[in-house]
Amino acid sequence: MPPVKIKHSILCSVVVVCVCFLQVVPTRAAEITAQALESVVRIFCFGRNKQNGIAFQDVSLPSGAHLYQYQGSTGTGFVINQNGYIITNNHVVAPSDDPLSAEHPNFVFVLQKTGNKYLLHEATVKRQDPNSDVAIIQCSALHANPLELSFFPPHDSDDVYSAGFPGIADVGAQDVDRDVKIKREVLNAILNNLKAEFQQTHGREPSEEELRESVQPYLGMIEDASAEFGDFLHALVSHIPQNANASPGYWDISDMLDENPLWKNYLEPTVTKGNIEKVTKKPGYLGSSHPNIEVIQHSCNIRHGNSGGPLLNGGSQVLGVVGRGWGREESVTWATAISEVKKTLDERNIEYVAAHWHPIPPVALIAGISTAVAVAIVALMFGLTNLHRKPQESLTKLIDALRHRGVVTITPRRSIPLAPASGNWQLVGRSPKGKPFQLVLKGSMFEHNAGRLVVGRAHDLCHLEINDETVSRQHAHIRLSSSGFTVADRNSSNGTAVNGQFGRRPFEEMPFKLGDTLTLGEVKLDFRQA
Repeated sequence: MPPVKIKHSILCSVVVVCVCFLQVVPTRAAEITAQALESVVRIFCFGRNKQNGIAFQDVSLPSGAHLYQYQGSTGTGFVINQNGYIITNNHVVAPSDDPLSAEHPNFVFVLQKTGNKYLLHEATVKRQDPNSDVAIIQCSALHANPLELSFFPPHDSDDVYSAGFPGIADVGAQDVDRDVKIKREVLNAILNNLKAEFQQTHGREPSEEELRESVQPYLGMIEDASAEFGDFLHALVSHIPQNANASPGYWDISDMLDENPLWKNYLEPTVTKGNIEKVTKKPGYLGSSHPNIEVIQHSCNIRHGNSGGPLLNGGSQVLGVVGRGWGREESVTWATAISEVKKTLDERNIEYVAAHWHPIPPVALIAGISTAVAVAIVALMFGLTNLHRKPQESLTKLIDALRHRGVVTITPRRSIPLAPASGNWQLVGRSPKGKPFQLVLKGSMFEHNAGRLVVGRAHDLCHLEINDETVSRQHAHIRLSSSGFTVADRNSSNGTAVNGQFGRRPFEEMPFKLGDTLTLGEVKLDFRQA
């Protein structure tokens, strides 16, 4: 074979190898698959009544409407083997490690979507570890592809995903107008009862202030009540035999959901994306007298109902179990590392699928592409010289052809600037009703919270509290880096604006500087130097 043809063959072989590399690598770094989401299940726990059945109240209202109220909790879990074993949070299923304890009152059920079918499974609690807040349950008739558990060391700033069933997403299946009318009717019924009791006790009508104080303990219950969700739970429970000694089994509830298509939203998991902020050891949930546990601090948006769900990498592999945060000023951004769960699984000889490959992170991906391109350049210079073509011109045509086919996309990874540790700022303003707010932002607060402070109505979920009804529980966050401040809305109900300009989508960072006005719901705050 002539020398030119030999070199040309070598060149073609090298280019083919490079193109194959560029096509295969992104497949391994893909995001969460639909198949993986079918292995994420919703968990419902119902309290027992004195007859050892499922406890609930049927509130009949004057209009003829019903409000069904069930005791218990809801959370998320994920399948780890073909025998129906599921991992979730301990606080989702029961508060006690002793299955015979009186503190273990719950019936545990799992809702599974598999293809076009919807199944309700009875579950048995197999193992609880309160210190790491992990529980293992089993549904004997549940079959799903298990998620792989990744024991490769996670790295700071890697992309991660949370999949679960936050209660706030249930609003999409609810008739909001009907819910509001029923809540108003419940409130009026409570007010009438309180007035009657007060008049019987004191012999007079209560003042407006006395009535407001009397109704205060009921407001949370009214706010949380949902007629639509109560109807769903009542229909669900109607499929369950009211017998605590019944053998664990499953029931097909597809017909029930076909009659109420919006209820299918209750079984559609929500996926949020974030990044690993830190991997560290922390005291467990039982305190410093017990062993520390390995945890992953992450920035996925976690809300009530996500508890027990998987923290996934880009290859749909489990890195940790999403759980609660530590302390009043912490957001719920911690996950128990899957390495902690491995100890319990191995002790009980519970099968699981360990990941045998690791998704290539962006740095390695860029390095691999750069290497492939460098090899191609050398090959082109070596092989195309004898073909009387300019190496640079040929390389340009090759790269243009690869880009045109969608094979090559090279995006440099951005560096992560660090926040300065000094400085004091403040947000000062008033609510529409005149309530004053003055929030102090210290550099040390940013430093201790990965450069980000969450602002909202819930004092236990935010770093900066604004107690106003137009502000969401976790409304927005403020980030400080070496390039300055930014603000992002956290999918709030009433939006976040800087100088009157709202962000285009949740979690999109907007520039924020001294002198700007931040609007959260109907609260306006001026950003000043303290």
